[in-house]
Amino acid sequence: MKTHLKNTLNGIALMLLSILTFSSCDTNQRECPASEVRTFSLSGFNQVDAGENFRITLRQGDEFSIRAEGCTNDLEDLKMEIEGNELAISYRKWYKNRKLMDLDITMPELKGFSFSGAAKATVLSFDETPFIKADLSGAAEATFTGFMEQVDIELSGASDFDLGGAANKMVANLSGSSRLRAYDCAAKIAEVDASGGSKAWVFVEENLKANATGGSNIYYKGNPTTDIQQSGGGKVERQ
Repeated sequence: MKTHLKNTLNGIALMLLSILTFSSCDTNQRECPASEVRTFSLSGFNQVDAGENFRITLRQGDEFSIRAEGCTNDLEDLKMEIEGNELAISYRKWYKNRKLMDLDITMPELKGFSFSGAAKATVLSFDETPFIKADLSGAAEATFTGFMEQVDIELSGASDFDLGGAANKMVANLSGSSRLRAYDCAAKIAEVDASGGSKAWVFVEENLKANATGGSNIYYKGNPTTDIQQSGGGKVERQ
């Protein structure tokens, strides 16, 4: 009798736990009854910071414009603010399984961008980009073509950055399983530090300083003078 009662109570407890768990998860999910386009009148920025499930296009233009297209519920939660010279884009609240949001941003000048989470970005060519700082983390992906005096790159997590154009100097720090694909960016001088299983492909004309550790790989093209350090299974190889 006691055993039967114990089993019955355990069954009820498990059922209640399942209901509570489902309810908790369900409150973090949203339906998408409709989608729409909204515009935002923010200006005065030359950098962009965005994460979440955003698909972002940055383009150059004489005037600032921001266009967002996505689920109406998500647009209600969308938060955009200017922090110094940076446009920061995020959601006010966290919800599971948000729908894809398209962001199209036009700006006169670009000095840097930071993408995180599941963001996917296409940064179209900008005139006069003497210095660019690119920061990607999480599963973010970005492509960019520019002609720069210097580009500073920070990649972490499973981020992936495809870079084209040319630079007098490239400084890149990679960690996690990040990827830098820069064969199409001719750099006169490059400093590349890769760790944690990351990979970099670079084209260097004059001087390369490369440090590969923790199973990372740095592949390079060109005929530069080199200062190479390898440890912990890391490799630097000329292609």
